[in-house]
Amino acid sequence: MTQWGSTGSADGQFLTPESVASDAAGNIYVLDLYNARVQRFSSGGTFVLAWGGPGAIDGKFQSPKALAVSASGFVYVTDAGRIQEFDGTGAFLGHFGDGQVQNPTGIAVDGSGFVYVADTGHHRIIKYSSGGTFITQWGSLGSGAGQFQDAVGVAATSAGFIYVTDRTLHRVQKFE
Repeated sequence: MTQWGSTGSADGQFLTPESVASDAAGNIYVLDLYNARVQRFSSGGTFVLAWGGPGAIDGKFQSPKALAVSASGFVYVTDAGRIQEFDGTGAFLGHFGDGQVQNPTGIAVDGSGFVYVADTGHHRIIKYSSGGTFITQWGSLGSGAGQFQDAVGVAATSAGFIYVTDRTLHRVQKFE
């Protein structure tokens, strides 16, 4: 077993590590919630770099909730009504979802590069292209099949399945 980190705001330290993902090279990305940043580590836990910080401008974070890394190495972070996209070195590439998402929480990227966002505020999942173009959405408020009370997590498999966790309904739904 390997572990790293401690409480704080220095490189390699965390104030509430909220989300973790890895890239194809084995690098580990950690969303450090209260430091409002992303930190990248080697697969062995050696600190490599950090980016972000508190703020409402591009490349900064107001309320980051989750991150995902695509097979191409792009890093997506849900944050305060939008999704920000970075390359693996932390360079800001763009943002999308402005005005479309309310309280985006979970995020996943499938093998084709499509980005899935759990839009908790609107009780739905939104599918975007890798560049942030809206593709489709599904879900509504409720407790039936395909409905959500509090969709907070989303995962995408290489087989094309999408899994969504609903915190309030205490369940996971699988979509094809």
